Amino acid sequence: VIYGCSDLSTNEIEKYKTNCSLKESDFKELKKAELAGSLAKSLSDDFDGISNGFLLYKRSERKSSFHTKSWKKRYFVVNQRMINCYRDPYDLCPIRAVHLQHCEVVLCDDNAKYGSTCFIVSSELYATKYLLRAESEAERTKWVNILRREIAGVPPAVF
Repeated sequence: VIYGCSDLSTNEIEKYKTNCSLKESDFKELKKAELAGSLAKSLSDDFDGISNGFLLYKRSERKSSFHTKSWKKRYFVVNQRMINCYRDPYDLCPIRAVHLQHCEVVLCDDNAKYGSTCFIVSSELYATKYLLRAESEAERTKWVNILRREIAGVPPAVF
């Protein structure tokens, strides 16, 4: 397997396959790496740097009130009225995707432990609440504005 080759073009991958006798499974892994690299590049090119990024995440409502989950650092992408949650930026499939059409974004400034960096994305239709935490209050404000804009269906501003 050739690691760290996400910048290879399809022609270069074909050349490696024929010259180096790559197995079909290795070839498929290279194609996945190529696709993941191109998707990650297109995501970073298409957005202004805050429509995708890392947030801390936890489900705010748990089935057991005695067991609380810790915060998980996840990569979020807001696109076409959806918020997709990934383990890291190069994952192809989201681990969670929420349609924002029936959601509400609520600031939680009264959180004594985390201050003014938390906000909640909740959906009455799907009966879910997600507690999200940004690194700073300014970043939280940007995320909340983007999410509210997506919920309202307002297209992003073009500069």
